[in-house]
Amino acid sequence: MNSFEKVLKVRQGLTDLVDKLISVFSTDEVISEVMSMRKYTTSPYAEAMERTLREIGVFKLDYVSDILIVDPEISQEDLKLFGLVDRNGNYLLSGRYTVPIRDISGNVTALTGWYPDVKKYVTTPTYGFSKDGQFFNMECYAKSFNGDYPKYKDEESGEVLESKGLVYLVEGIFDTLSLRALGFPALGNMGLDMSLIKTEILTRFGKVIAI
Repeated sequence: MNSFEKVLKVRQGLTDLVDKLISVFSTDEVISEVMSMRKYTTSPYAEAMERTLREIGVFKLDYVSDILIVDPEISQEDLKLFGLVDRNGNYLLSGRYTVPIRDISGNVTALTGWYPDVKKYVTTPTYGFSKDGQFFNMECYAKSFNGDYPKYKDEESGEVLESKGLVYLVEGIFDTLSLRALGFPALGNMGLDMSLIKTEILTRFGKVIAI
C-alpha cells in the first residue's frame, strides 16, 4: 500500500468512526453547551446556528473508552493513525467540543476540538492531514458552483454577487459556521497563514471575499 492509498484508507476509517461517534455523543446537551458558551443563544440567528451545529455533528468525549463504546474492536494503531490519542494513550480532545474537518467529498480528514481555555483549539495529527493543504468546510465547494446559495447585494456598491463560484474566506471554525448558518458559502483558513496549496484552491472559485 502506497502513501496515497494509506491516506484514503485512514480517511474512510475515520469517517466511519466519526459518524458512529456523532450518532451517540452529539447530544442535545452538547449542542446547548456550545450555544451557551459561544453566546449564540441571544443571537438573532440562534435557531439557524443550532441547526448548523447539529448538521455538522459537534460532539464531546472524555476518554478512549468512549470510543470503544461505538467501536470495541478499534486498534491502538488506528487510534494513532487517526490522531486520537497522545503519546500516553489518552484521548487527545478530552472535554473539548469536537468538530469534524471534512474534505470536498465529505470524508473526515481530522478533528478539531474547541474549549475556551488557553489553547482554544486542538487539532488531531491525523495521518495525511495538514492545515496547509485544506480549508475547513470544503463541503461548500460543489454547492457554491451549483449556485445553490442565495445572492448577496453589497450595501455600499450595490453590486449583486452571484452565488455561483462565490466563497467567503474567514479565519476560524466558528466564523465559518456562523456564515454557513446564514446560508453563505464559507471557508475557514484555520489560522492566519496562507499556503501556496490553499492559494491554488482559492483560484478554483469565481470570487473570493476575505473577511
